[in-house]
Amino acid sequence: MFKKTTLLIAACFALGACSEDIYQENGTYNSYDEYSESNHSDNIKPFTDVDKYLSPWQFDWFGKEVKYYLYSPLSNYNTIIRVTPYIGLAYYDGVDDGDYHTPGITYNLNNGNYPTLYNNNQEYGNYIAANPIVLNGVWSMGAASTQQVAIQEGGHCPVFTADVFPFNPHGIYYDVINNHLVQPQSVSDLAGVTVPVAASATIHEAMLLNYFGKVMYYKVEFGDSPTNYLHTFYVLSLEPESFADPSWDPTSIGIDDFGGEMYYNTSSQEIVVDPDGVFSNIDFKKTNGYTGTIGGNANIAPLIGGGSLEPNQAIIRAFYGQPVPSPDFVWLYIEEGD
Repeated sequence: MFKKTTLLIAACFALGACSEDIYQENGTYNSYDEYSESNHSDNIKPFTDVDKYLSPWQFDWFGKEVKYYLYSPLSNYNTIIRVTPYIGLAYYDGVDDGDYHTPGITYNLNNGNYPTLYNNNQEYGNYIAANPIVLNGVWSMGAASTQQVAIQEGGHCPVFTADVFPFNPHGIYYDVINNHLVQPQSVSDLAGVTVPVAASATIHEAMLLNYFGKVMYYKVEFGDSPTNYLHTFYVLSLEPESFADPSWDPTSIGIDDFGGEMYYNTSSQEIVVDPDGVFSNIDFKKTNGYTGTIGGNANIAPLIGGGSLEPNQAIIRAFYGQPVPSPDFVWLYIEEGD
């Protein structure tokens, strides 16, 4: 189980849920929502709510914002986290024919402008890595912490921009074009730090993902410094528990880049992956986080720094913010073990 005090602190800090917010003392603001351009009250969510699986994606509402939240306090224990999102098409159009039919326009994926998204003559399950993001509570030169990164005001899939505000002071978003640059580049520790990538997005691919993409997987690396990583795990961004409900159907094309069988919801058209078939060649872990509990595969990684944690393990959860900490964000929550 998560440390209750840590979860409470995270919820209060991220959402302004406590009656006396930490920033209230200096008059900066009273609540999280004051830094939102709007509360998006017309964006009625979740769109998919099936057998404990909750998500904010709906094909016909592609213009609506989806928010992401990355959180880890493990730098308090000398363990640094680096997160790399893998982004693909979020929706199934009913056929794998090289033309992506959306509610407003049809995209010809076979014209050479979409070399990674349309790979092996397949529309779905091909992913482009976004730039790696380092979650660190303490930076040199007094730079702002990235222990919590809230990515909002970036549209349906934030590949071009995100709001700069106290919970994202470096303006981090999921950059699929400059995806070799480790973020935040504005911090001296990471200025100029790069990683090798299989492919970056073309401008056409980035624009398509901006309207119809979602993070499908995360690579999570555990290290002893912002540039040295010793353990790597992969998780799904959201994870269905079962496909028994009749609203789930398999796609016509089977498996994705990582060997996972793809399904879609017949109401929202959202594509999801069966976690039981993923990754025979790399270290994939279930999160089972959508229920708000840890699940059977919770303790997955030794911490690097040790510190006062007992046992010396970390937990990764991925969930849409129900019931806590927030109903508005798709969370990646990396915490110490109990």
